Amino acid sequence: MALTHEGDNFVNFRNRTYQWVDAQRFLRTDEEDGDDVLAAVIGHDLFGRDYAGGAAGADPERHGPYWRKLITPQSYRRVDADDAVSRLRIWAEQHVRVSDAIWMRLETEIYPLFGTADEVHELRDLGTTAHHDWGGVQNDFHEFVLVEKTLVTLVVAADD
Repeated sequence: MALTHEGDNFVNFRNRTYQWVDAQRFLRTDEEDGDDVLAAVIGHDLFGRDYAGGAAGADPERHGPYWRKLITPQSYRRVDADDAVSRLRIWAEQHVRVSDAIWMRLETEIYPLFGTADEVHELRDLGTTAHHDWGGVQNDFHEFVLVEKTLVTLVVAADD
C-alpha cells in the first residue's frame, strides 16, 4: 500500500505549556485496512520524526519518544473516536484553559477528523524500554491513526 502526503495542520498552543497538535494527511491508493494501513503509515518516510524540533522525515530512527524500529502495527489498539477526542480535550486543558482561538482551531481542524474516520487506532504507551536515547523529553505523547476510505491521518498531540 502506498500513501501520498497531502498536507498537514499544526496547532501550536503558544500558552507556555509547549503543547501542540500535528495532523499529517495521506491519500490512500487502495482500500486495505487494519494492519496494512498501520504498516504503511509506520513505513512512510515522514513517520521518522522526533517531534522535538525536527521536521517530518528528518529522523529516520526515531518516532516521538520511541525507537522507530520498535513500533509495529501491533503497537496500536483500536479505540472509539469520541473517547479519543474526549481524552484530547482533557489533555489540551490539563494545565491552563486554551485560548478561544486555539479552541476554535481544535474544534474545526482537529477534532472533526475523528468523527469522519472509519477506524481510529491509538499508539499504546510502549514504556521507557522503547524510548530512544533522549526519548523522555515529552511529558505527554498521544498518537492516533485515523483511517477513512481514501484518507489516512496521523494525529500527534504532545509537548516539548
